[in-house]
Amino acid sequence: MHKILIIQNVSYCPPSYITEEIYRAKMIPSLVFTQNLAHRRYRDNGIMLPTSMNGYDGIFICGGVIDVNDNNKYPFLNQIYHLIRQAHDEKKPVIGSGTGALIIAKAFAIILEKIELREVGFIPITYTEKGNRDPLMSGLPEHHYFCFHQEYPNIPEELLIDNHEIIFSTQETPIAAFRIGEFTWGILPHFEITPDIIRQWIRDMGPTLEDKYPQLALTIKHIDQDLINYIGMHMNIGREIARRFIEFCQENRL
Repeated sequence: MHKILIIQNVSYCPPSYITEEIYRAKMIPSLVFTQNLAHRRYRDNGIMLPTSMNGYDGIFICGGVIDVNDNNKYPFLNQIYHLIRQAHDEKKPVIGSGTGALIIAKAFAIILEKIELREVGFIPITYTEKGNRDPLMSGLPEHHYFCFHQEYPNIPEELLIDNHEIIFSTQETPIAAFRIGEFTWGILPHFEITPDIIRQWIRDMGPTLEDKYPQLALTIKHIDQDLINYIGMHMNIGREIARRFIEFCQENRL
């Protein structure tokens, strides 16, 4: 039976409908909840972070408000980096959303840069020429993707050769989605997001964001209308990304 390792960093960034698509494909989602690892607690449906990719066909890394540069506070990051690099070497697909994408970048020693204004809300994306041909995202529309980030991976030119590529950008973020090698993707917009999760994030973190970034007040005020305008297409695209990724995981690439 094919299994995909899901690494969830915080409770408010769940894998959402990714698990539904994994079950639909008759695969097993194996959940590691790193918040419990940090406090040495484990849920009934959680597992220990494995030491190798043996028995797993791919990795999905959720988002989360954690500092991926702080290995002392989050000691499990080094082990996640090891799993990402092993999966990459064995051509087992890896994908990360939001902070999950930043974790993937850090696994390859890519420096993270801050953008001046945090990107929050449904943001239009622009594909690169190579991104239009990316095997995971080719044919998907340039739509409004839900963002909640302030950092991006500044991929050096020497990595942007062969199969390494920038897939799309936004107005504020020059590298909002990327691929390293053949089957390792990082996507800063949260393609797995649902309306309930968005409303929780805005309810819990909106006031702090408005205080720190007054320019975001209008975006936060109009989030319900933006949900009406964009979430249907956004979730359709997200499910399609998940299905394509799962198909890669089902193929034997060794």
